[in-house]
Amino acid sequence: MKKTKFVYLIFSGVILSLMLSLSCSSSSAPSSQPSNPGPQPVVVQTWYQSVWDLAGDDTEMIPVPNIIETADCYLISMAFHGPSSTQDSVHSSLFRLGKLGGLVKPFRIAIADSLLVDMVYEDNRKLLMVGQTISNTVTEGVSVQTDKQGTVSDSYHWPNIDELVRVCLLNDKAVFAGYKDINAGRLWVLLGVNGGSELWRTEFSDGRVFDSKSRKSETVKLVRIADVVEDPGNGIAILVQLEKQGTGNPISGFAIALINADEGTLNWSKAWYANSDNVNWYPLQLLIHKDGTFLVSYGSYSFINDIDVWDSFVLNIDRNGDTIWSDEQYGVFFEPARNMALLADGSVLIAIATGSDYEDNGNGSELLVNNLDIRKLDRNGNMMWMQYYETGPLRQLFAIVSTSDGGMIVAASTSEANDLTNESCVKGFDVYKLDANGKCPGCN
Repeated sequence: MKKTKFVYLIFSGVILSLMLSLSCSSSSAPSSQPSNPGPQPVVVQTWYQSVWDLAGDDTEMIPVPNIIETADCYLISMAFHGPSSTQDSVHSSLFRLGKLGGLVKPFRIAIADSLLVDMVYEDNRKLLMVGQTISNTVTEGVSVQTDKQGTVSDSYHWPNIDELVRVCLLNDKAVFAGYKDINAGRLWVLLGVNGGSELWRTEFSDGRVFDSKSRKSETVKLVRIADVVEDPGNGIAILVQLEKQGTGNPISGFAIALINADEGTLNWSKAWYANSDNVNWYPLQLLIHKDGTFLVSYGSYSFINDIDVWDSFVLNIDRNGDTIWSDEQYGVFFEPARNMALLADGSVLIAIATGSDYEDNGNGSELLVNNLDIRKLDRNGNMMWMQYYETGPLRQLFAIVSTSDGGMIVAASTSEANDLTNESCVKGFDVYKLDANGKCPGCN
């Protein structure tokens, strides 16, 4: 009995030694399939998509200046304003494009007679959109919460506001910007809201000095709200278009104002003006760097010697209102537009529609807009690269957004003719999904 047990133990020991030997041999040999390959590189998709024939004759198509990226699609929205005699002439639609391109489906947003002109993406995977409803001659500000299929979950009408034009999300609230008493002399309105509850309201009227750094007494006309963004740790910042009134023709300009988000009070503002009354400035977008400095894009238009002169500018401005650097590009702009995207390293993407030639339209020479230019500037305003794409007739570049795969997506409205003065010629939009260097093989 003892001998049998001893032999069994010896045999078991031999088997165990062989197993350990084989185990060591296999672990020391190179493996063709690592057990933990680590993170795989993200493939940046590139494609081009044209969406056409959206608006009928005599219908104005108004692009929402934003592109929303979700887990499985990109969202673009358009508002349509046709003749009052046309049935359902005022409406808004949501367009879904797949991550690999292709129009998934357009969705009509089920708010009657609504022009929704701005949108943001909330943490609950809902879109928050603002605009106005139009019924005969009566307009009213409206906010809408919808999913990516355009299904409305909440909507609120805001009394004593004719139109909402911008929306900005903060931690526990949203800020709406709009107008009231448009026919009697426009007032600007800022609303702090939570759902359908108004937390505070601030109104700005013509005639006030919109420059807290200036001691000059100037009469200012408020023309347009261009953008509203979060000012981290401080509140919100707004970008507005102004006209300085004087003894001669008004001088065009813009201002940045910093607003306390808890009370709606004005903390600081600074205005800039053109150096001539024959130059018109159109502010487009406001961004804020991590260091607190501002990025402002604006367009400049003048009519000199019977020729349209278009230029696009980007300024980097510090908290004292002083310019750190500026960048100028020849190009066409129309509002509404957000033509910049700020990246994590402080660099900025800039997109603009440009022209290559002029033609005589009977009233002077008009620019033929048929190029899309995209540039990247580093933190100090130096150009890192530039790409351009030949297109058909363009109306405007209205949005550029960096994407989760490391690339970018750009959208521009398109026209059936090179006629910058005729808004009803705008019939669709083009979308370019580009890589990190602004390239899209086969897109031209």
